[in-house]
Amino acid sequence: MVFQVLVLLVENVEKSRLLLESYRYSPEPLAGPLARLLFSWLMPLLRLGYDTILSMATLTPLSEDLKSQQLEPKLVRFLKDAKSSTLLRELFRLRRGLLLPIIPRMLLLGFTLAQPFLIYTAVSYTSINHNERSIEEGNLLVAAFVLTFLGYAVIFVAATVPVTQKIGTAQGSWNAAIEKRVNLTSAILSNLKEVRILGIAPISVLIQSLPSFAAGLSSLSRIESFVSLRTSSVRRTLHDEMSSFTAKCFYSRGPEADSSILGHELGEVKATNLCYKSSGKDVGNSIVIRQAKFGWEPDSYIINTGDFEIQEGALTVIMGPVGSGKSTLLYGLLDETPWLVSGSIRHNITCGAVFDEPWYNKVLDACSLVHDLDHLSGRDMHEVGNDGSSLSGGQRKRRALARAIYVRNPVLFLDNPLSGVDHGTAAQIAQALFGSGGLLRSGGITVLIVTGSRDITLHADNALVMDQEGSVTITREPTNVDSPIMVATSTKDYIEVTNDEQSQGQAGDSTAAGPRLELTEAKADLRRPTGDWSIYSFYAHATGRYNTCFFFCLCLCCAFCYQFSTVWIQWWSDATNSTGRKSNGFYLGIYALLCALGLSTLYLACWTSMVTMVTRSAIKLHLMVLTTVFNAHVSYFSTIDDGITLNRFNQDMQLTDYTLPLAVVNTFLFASICLVQAAVISATANYMAAAIPFCLVVIYFIQRFYLRTSRQLRLLDIEAKAPLSTNFKETILGMNTIRAYGGEFGSFLKEKHVKVLDDSQQPIYLLYTVQRWLSLVLDLVVACLATILIVVAVQTRSGTSGSDMGVALVNLTSFNQYLTMLIRCWASMETSLGAIARIKDFSHETPVADGCGHEPQPDYEGDQSIVFKDVSVVYRKPKASFESAEDSSEDTSDLNLNHQALDSVNLTIRPGTKLAITGRSGSGKSTLVSSLFRILPLSSGTISIGGFDIAQVDQQVIQDRLIAITQSNFFLSGISLRENLDPSGSSGEEGEGSTTPLAEVMKEVLDSMEIWSQLEERGGLEGLFSQSSWSVGQLQLLSVARAIIKKRRTQSHPGLGWKTLVLDEVTSSLDETSARVVRDRIKVEFEDYTILSIVHKFDGVIEDIDEIIIMDQGRVTRRGPPRQLLQAV
Repeated sequence: MVFQVLVLLVENVEKSRLLLESYRYSPEPLAGPLARLLFSWLMPLLRLGYDTILSMATLTPLSEDLKSQQLEPKLVRFLKDAKSSTLLRELFRLRRGLLLPIIPRMLLLGFTLAQPFLIYTAVSYTSINHNERSIEEGNLLVAAFVLTFLGYAVIFVAATVPVTQKIGTAQGSWNAAIEKRVNLTSAILSNLKEVRILGIAPISVLIQSLPSFAAGLSSLSRIESFVSLRTSSVRRTLHDEMSSFTAKCFYSRGPEADSSILGHELGEVKATNLCYKSSGKDVGNSIVIRQAKFGWEPDSYIINTGDFEIQEGALTVIMGPVGSGKSTLLYGLLDETPWLVSGSIRHNITCGAVFDEPWYNKVLDACSLVHDLDHLSGRDMHEVGNDGSSLSGGQRKRRALARAIYVRNPVLFLDNPLSGVDHGTAAQIAQALFGSGGLLRSGGITVLIVTGSRDITLHADNALVMDQEGSVTITREPTNVDSPIMVATSTKDYIEVTNDEQSQGQAGDSTAAGPRLELTEAKADLRRPTGDWSIYSFYAHATGRYNTCFFFCLCLCCAFCYQFSTVWIQWWSDATNSTGRKSNGFYLGIYALLCALGLSTLYLACWTSMVTMVTRSAIKLHLMVLTTVFNAHVSYFSTIDDGITLNRFNQDMQLTDYTLPLAVVNTFLFASICLVQAAVISATANYMAAAIPFCLVVIYFIQRFYLRTSRQLRLLDIEAKAPLSTNFKETILGMNTIRAYGGEFGSFLKEKHVKVLDDSQQPIYLLYTVQRWLSLVLDLVVACLATILIVVAVQTRSGTSGSDMGVALVNLTSFNQYLTMLIRCWASMETSLGAIARIKDFSHETPVADGCGHEPQPDYEGDQSIVFKDVSVVYRKPKASFESAEDSSEDTSDLNLNHQALDSVNLTIRPGTKLAITGRSGSGKSTLVSSLFRILPLSSGTISIGGFDIAQVDQQVIQDRLIAITQSNFFLSGISLRENLDPSGSSGEEGEGSTTPLAEVMKEVLDSMEIWSQLEERGGLEGLFSQSSWSVGQLQLLSVARAIIKKRRTQSHPGLGWKTLVLDEVTSSLDETSARVVRDRIKVEFEDYTILSIVHKFDGVIEDIDEIIIMDQGRVTRRGPPRQLLQAV
């Protein structure tokens, strides 16, 4: 026995201090049996949270058995065995987990059932005269109370620990309720600049109208379908379900082959169709395709390739008109679109591969990136931002191209990789990659490229020519192909900026520069460990002050009715003993009234909170965040992680719509009940009146000690999920790229994801464990109260009657449960209020455009000249009020925090002028246009339209009144085509299938763009739109049609639009035939409009242009008529 005691003592000695610093393990597995039973291993964390600000670095790490690397093999093994398992087999496999809770549950049931018998015994004992009481019986009664309440506490904690670990999984079902809203919001945030410029910010009305609650259990069917797929099909299905960017490509290797989804067997396709080699005529061929067919639906093929082979090291171009299936063919072989992950430029180029500096420098030079890097902060260590948001469009494409070249795969597929890149740079890249001695040519890399550039076609060995019927033919003389997609270029068709003073303007088209704020907003909340009472007022205002007061009154009334009923029973019992049963009717009626009032007020309190208050606060808070997002400068969002902003619509809204309301209801109900119960216990057991205040003081310090840590853990949980959301979103969007590169890149991204996933689990796991600690401590406090009560009752000679003791014990048996729930709900409410604090800080601290809320008063029918006067734009790192001195004192002297994007631009554009804006990528063209839409704040100068300073006008009004067509075609999948073409909803809906005058206009415009017939086959205006089902060229035609529809709509309401059209490389993705249609429609529809067009290639548009300005380093360097300027250059 002595030896066993010694072993127990040694086991309980804390051993983590004996470990070396490099071996940093979780203290939980190193703790002794008593430490784990009493959760004392959490005390260092609780003390640290009480004294300091917690961070992810100071949290205790997860146990090894909870990390992803340990759990992944178990999950894989389970999924492999899932198909062959039966229900009985699975139940037998889970026998340990099913049987383990039985013993503690039976003990808990025994302790619970023992409480009424103990109360009866205690009442009977205290009813006996003190001289007649048995001392032995009294001592046993005390021991029984200690055992019952202490056993209840221990068993409750022991039984709930394994259950609470599964709470996160159970909450996954509810998360599906907000999936649609979050997906739509994510799409908006990823394209916020385009949404603003297109003037479709009323799409926020659509987001706001989405239901906040849905049937969460409906996600189970999707999960079941997902996990039942073959492993090889999971990747493509995941991409299709989550991002809507996946086309389902079907292929057939002849009539005898069954159709199957290409993406599901990607490895097999690469082996048979892409890299097939055998003896005979196929030797030397890198890609061999035999009678392949591709389409978007089963048994509905739009491409029939026939037979062709592409030699190793050959450059093959794919040509054809818009909608002929060029991108579909490339996707069928292996889709890969420009995709950048958060991180540095080098990180995005090397893809986790071994860094080869000589080869790396060659790739940078071939892709014309060296010049750009010289003028970026940190050169190739410059952060690209969310989806490359700190780079211009041309720079993003060249980064993606550099990544494809760096990995040196033997086959390379490219889809218009140089569209949007200025012609001079594009020609230089084409020569460096595909010319004689070019990087790809000398490396023997097989290239299949969709392009309309003659600069690339001149170096091509083969051409795959496609027609509208989906037929594919191959020619060995691509320069002789007379294809409508070919773009003839000459030295007079473009302007190349060759100014030697190329400088820091290279990032001028990006939306941000310098380091990102990352997670500093979450750190601001972590500086609030003691809470902020103004948050309560802010939330009360959101729920409605009258609603809040009414709710509080209902809680007090409910608690009084329920708890006073026990006192009423005591009075009833005393009255029966003195007067008999004569007054039973009176007491029974009052008792029934108290019960009815308690139920009624409880129902009204829950209804007021969960229906009235939640509905009001959910709408108001969501609208507040949404309004802030749409009013803030786009440059601000480029400096923070997308996951943080998305978390405001996901995690924060989940807390405010679900967790916080429940916590508020329970907190105030339990607070009211505990308040009344404490009064009843003190009144019925007089000597307890002295103990209650002391216990309340103890409880107050316990919750204060606990709350400072739990609040921070909740906020850290929100913070830690932001990188996880960003990483998951980036992975889904880049699934095809990951498949294409595979190998080291896939392993590199997996390691990153595993680390982010483990980090996100640290705070939530610790939060659950400290909640168990709180439950144990509170149960022990109440056990002490019960012990004090029974000891005093047993040992004192007078003072407590049997009825008083019964009332006191009845209240005390539930007091511990109510008290525990009060503290837990209070802590949950306090931690959930962190979401309210984030919303409050975000809405108050986020920089918004000046003039928001101001209505313009200019004369719309008068002079509408556009005047830029000394306009400068400087990208700065935003300084938020929550940045501490420590943060701001960091050395940033080597970082380009202040970046001159526009430098004193003076420009006057007369009404009706057709102006072309050109220059190198990053010269400031997009920044100039963005400043006109008030997307970016001006550092100095003014922009006026019709003599009215646009800084005094609400930016939403400006964006509504200007018309734009952007290079990146923004459409939302999952809503109707009508809603995409008219997000304002002005077309109206008089009934299902009804048409309105504007709907007829839509059809007429789409028909003029030669695309209505294809749309009609897919449901017309009311059909659900899927962006992945359309080629880039077709989406560009739809973008032009949307602009024309907006112009037609504003024509019927004079004063609702300025006659100004902004174009950004509107024909870059179109073949010559479609481009001619677009130019003709724009010329007819916008004849009297002022047109500002960002142009890189001038073929076919010189006749439509009045003036050209050339930009360089954020300045207008030249201006003049197009032919005169071209001749001068």
